[in-house]
Amino acid sequence: MIKSGKISPQLQEIKIGPNDRRFGTVEVTQKVNISAERLRYWEKVGIVNPEYIQRGTRKFRRYSKEDVHRATLVKFLVDSEKYTLEGAIRKLEEEGRV
Repeated sequence: MIKSGKISPQLQEIKIGPNDRRFGTVEVTQKVNISAERLRYWEKVGIVNPEYIQRGTRKFRRYSKEDVHRATLVKFLVDSEKYTLEGAIRKLEEEGRV
C-alpha cells in the first residue's frame, strides 16, 4: 500500500466524523483496533496527544480526528508493512504527519 515512499491514499482519507469531534479511549481503540495499553504507550512516545477533560475528580482523555488518523497510520505501518515503531514515527515525520 505504500508507493514510492508515500502512504497510500486510502489511508490518507479516513472518514471519522466532524473535525471538531473528540473521541474517548474506548472509541479510538475500537476504530483503530488496538489495545488501550498500546494507545497509552503511543501517547507516551508522542504519536497521539490527547486533550484531558476533568469531570469532578476524574480526568478523561479525548483524542482528535488527527490523533485517530495518526494511530491508524502507525498501526498500518507497524502491523502490515512491518516497520518498527521508531521507523513508523520517522516515516510520518518525513511526511510531516507527526
